[in-house]
Amino acid sequence: MSGLQGHQRSIRLNGRLDLDSLGDVEGGTHGMDYREIDPQRMILRDHLALDRTELANERTLLAYMRTAIALLAAGGSLLKFFWNSLLIRILGVLLLVVGTAVTALGIWRFRTISRRLREVKESTADQDDVS
Repeated sequence: MSGLQGHQRSIRLNGRLDLDSLGDVEGGTHGMDYREIDPQRMILRDHLALDRTELANERTLLAYMRTAIALLAAGGSLLKFFWNSLLIRILGVLLLVVGTAVTALGIWRFRTISRRLREVKESTADQDDVS
């Protein structure tokens, strides 16, 4: 199936969502395979949904950053105020490492989704120029 029919194929069978009908996404996660979108069949609702998805992607990045800042602040505080305990120092360093990893994961995820959304937008812009 082409176009946005992938969304229509995600019907509930016996009360359960059919995840196989949603398409395969790079990285092995479930979601829409953006290569299935037919730019000629997109209507206003689809363009608005694409914009909402971009905004959701930005909110998700901010949530990753908020979490990372909290982890980094907690780790830095432990190292600053409880330096005498070896266990607390290990925990502080661990929190700093995890905070840095959360930052990297958030940025990677944001860029991956943004790149896929940009491809869809560019393909729709190309089709609008042809029409």
